[in-house]
Amino acid sequence: MKKVGILGGLGPQSTELFYHEVTRLCQQRKKVEYPSMLINSIDLWKFMKLLHSKK
Repeated sequence: MKKVGILGGLGPQSTELFYHEVTRLCQQRKKVEYPSMLINSIDLWKFMKLLHSKK
């Protein structure tokens, strides 16, 4: 089984939605109950700081 990598959302709620949807699709296709996954979430506060500093 391969491992999937996803970029999480800007907060835990949106990251949870990504994880839930991937898991649901795997179960629906009867591939695996819980896929092996790496999640890299974006730190919203660091992102906003960079955005405002125009870097």
